[in-house]
Amino acid sequence: VATNAAPATAAPAATYHRTAILLSNSGGTFTDASVASLPAASDPDYLQADRVFLRDVAGPALRDSAAAHGRPRPRLVGHALALVTDDPAAARRTGVDRLASYTRYPFYQAMFADAGQPDARDGVVPDGLTDDLVLVGPEERVADGLRRFADAGCDEVILSLLAGSDADTDRTLALLGSLV
Repeated sequence: VATNAAPATAAPAATYHRTAILLSNSGGTFTDASVASLPAASDPDYLQADRVFLRDVAGPALRDSAAAHGRPRPRLVGHALALVTDDPAAARRTGVDRLASYTRYPFYQAMFADAGQPDARDGVVPDGLTDDLVLVGPEERVADGLRRFADAGCDEVILSLLAGSDADTDRTLALLGSLV
């Protein structure tokens, strides 16, 4: 999803299973948003870990490597799952189910361990990882979670919408629209 692309018109929640939303950060303010519907069978190509990994591992590695090669630092992209909802417990369970598949792959196990979540493996999703990557609940709670990514130095945040009611999806998209 390109950051300069105009936001697509979102289809009703019943017509797709997954939606990715890319928010661009400029100095702590989200400045652009792009929306893409993903088919149910697709999985994100890349999942960033929590804000500690982004701030303390990925960000400095990008900066140092770029400096060593005389290049500008690549953009730091975070990824989270989100849904504005009045049933955060159910949405959190859905988020944990989505994250569990990543904990089965050695690449993600190593990344989660680097992020301080060494128990994120073999289908286990620790509460701390869930707290950082599954942004659910009322608008303010989801917005606070997004601000943590900006505070961690992310240039962009990819949000995958969790399944919810049409009203939950509408509330989520309205919140994201209010942040850009």
